[in-house]
Amino acid sequence: MEIENENSKRKLSSDVVIEGDVPVSSQKTVKFKEQLTGYNFVDSEREMYQRKVDKMSEELSVQGERLTDVEVKIKELAKAYQFKLDRLTQAFQKMSTLQDHLKQELARQYAEVRGKLNERRISEAKTSDLLDRHNFMVAQVENRLNQMKKMIEDKDLMLLRLKSELDDAQRQLKLYRK
Repeated sequence: MEIENENSKRKLSSDVVIEGDVPVSSQKTVKFKEQLTGYNFVDSEREMYQRKVDKMSEELSVQGERLTDVEVKIKELAKAYQFKLDRLTQAFQKMSTLQDHLKQELARQYAEVRGKLNERRISEAKTSDLLDRHNFMVAQVENRLNQMKKMIEDKDLMLLRLKSELDDAQRQLKLYRK
C-alpha cells in the first residue's frame, strides 16, 4: 500500500485515488447510486459506520463494566480465599504447636516410664541377689544342721555304746563283788 500526501489526495493502490475520506472509485459508485435513487450514500455510509462505532463503543463499555465486575468478584474471592488461607495457616500452626507439646509430653512420660522400669529392674536384681544369698545361707545352715545332726547321731551312738559298755562294766563289777 502506497500513500502520498499531495493536495489531500492519497493513493491506495495504482488504480484507486482517495480524495478527502472517500476513495474516488467509491465516489463514482456513490454518484451513480445517487443519480439512480436520488439519495446520498456517502452520508448514510458514514452514519452506518458511526452507528457501528457507537454500538461497538457501547459493547466495549458494557464489556468494561463486566470486566470491572469480574475484577471486583475476583478481588472478593481473593480476599475470601486469603482469609481462609490465613485461618488454615493459623490452624496448622496451632496443630503444629499442639503436636510439639504432645511430642514433648510423650517423650517426658516415656523417659519417666523408662526410668521406673530401670529402677524396677535394679530393684528386682537386688532382690534376686538377696534371695540368692539367702538361699545360699539357708543351704549352708542346712548343711551345718545336717552335719550337726550326723554328729549328734554319732555322739548318740557313741553315748549308747559307751553306756552299754558302762552297763556291762557295772554288771561285771557287780559280778566280781559278789
